[in-house]
Amino acid sequence: MTQESWLFAWIGAADHQAAEADDRERPGPIASALLAHERFDRVVLLTVDAH
Repeated sequence: MTQESWLFAWIGAADHQAAEADDRERPGPIASALLAHERFDRVVLLTVDAH
């Protein structure tokens, strides 16, 4: 039986700030998790609609 690797993450202010800064040396927390892991079978990103 093969285990799947899932990432569940809340998109937060640090992720938005890192995306806006476009600084490849300091990615946000979600990007860091994606880069640190060879592969995820599923990625679930959570956010809230602030409108």
